[in-house]
Amino acid sequence: MSGPIVLGIESTCDETAASVVQGRTLISNVVASSMDEHARYGGVIPEIASRAHAEAFVPCVSKALADANMTLSDVDAIAVLDLLAASPLACPARNRLPGRRISRFTASTM
Repeated sequence: MSGPIVLGIESTCDETAASVVQGRTLISNVVASSMDEHARYGGVIPEIASRAHAEAFVPCVSKALADANMTLSDVDAIAVLDLLAASPLACPARNRLPGRRISRFTASTM
């Protein structure tokens, strides 16, 4: 495999996901779903969604890196949706990595 190693982080109303890609090859993909929690209430409850994302974020990213047999220091860049860019772990500048903030619209058309 060749090419840059990119950590991608994404979040929807009921899922948090992290993936590691090298070049065009998917190395790992981890999804944490909170659908069961929302189903009990008949739809997404913002407070429950927020709490579920906060609880799942670090474990999801950590597992994606572990599944790829990598650490954050192996990553060349981080791609993150706009709404997650404030997270300290997802912040490329904090980790001295090139970063790309991607809008939800752009991500859904890729």
